[in-house]
Amino acid sequence: MTALPKIYFAPFQGITTQVFRAVYARHFIGVDKLFTPYFSNFEPGCKLPPRKLTALKNQFENGIEVVPQVLSKSAHEILWLAKCCEELGFKELNWNLGCPYPQVASKKRGAGLLPYPGLLDEILDKVFSEINIAFSVKCRLGYASADELKAFVPVFNRYPISELTLHARIGKQLYSGQPDMEAFAEALTLIKQPLVYNGDIFSREDYNHFSSRFPSINLLMLGRGVL
Repeated sequence: MTALPKIYFAPFQGITTQVFRAVYARHFIGVDKLFTPYFSNFEPGCKLPPRKLTALKNQFENGIEVVPQVLSKSAHEILWLAKCCEELGFKELNWNLGCPYPQVASKKRGAGLLPYPGLLDEILDKVFSEINIAFSVKCRLGYASADELKAFVPVFNRYPISELTLHARIGKQLYSGQPDMEAFAEALTLIKQPLVYNGDIFSREDYNHFSSRFPSINLLMLGRGVL
């Protein structure tokens, strides 16, 4: 019998709050991880404000692991939040390199950082020299072109990233158009980390179609498909 995939619930800013996650986990089953909306615009060294601390209230919701997510281009910020998460009992921090919105990407954050493999390397080198919990990454095929993955994937492969979630669109698509499954297939041959697929799985039929082509992928991140 084919093993069922693990399903991760993707974060949504303003929607998948701590209250939402708690209520969801109380009434539904089948999800293996819950990701928080990303943390950004915080001051390292200062206490997190109550609103952000509330988002880190529970490490598990009804037995489902909660994974905090950070949106940053600063290793110092990432490490500071990782330390906060570690002290609160979290086992993993996820780095958002997938947010496609221009107001984020134009600041070299989210998917806007993908065209800069040198900067990615610099950040990852610093992070992995100090971090004490698992560090995973969520990204896209690139920001302006899927060709970008040929430059940034070798950077990722040099580091012990615990899991790599890949949304099969480029940043400039936002959520329009179709996922580029040919580019995803190419990425699959390049990526060394455990790979989590993300992108337009809304039904059992969608999953069956995906798994028939990519039977080796048993980790899925669903967002709109769960909502």
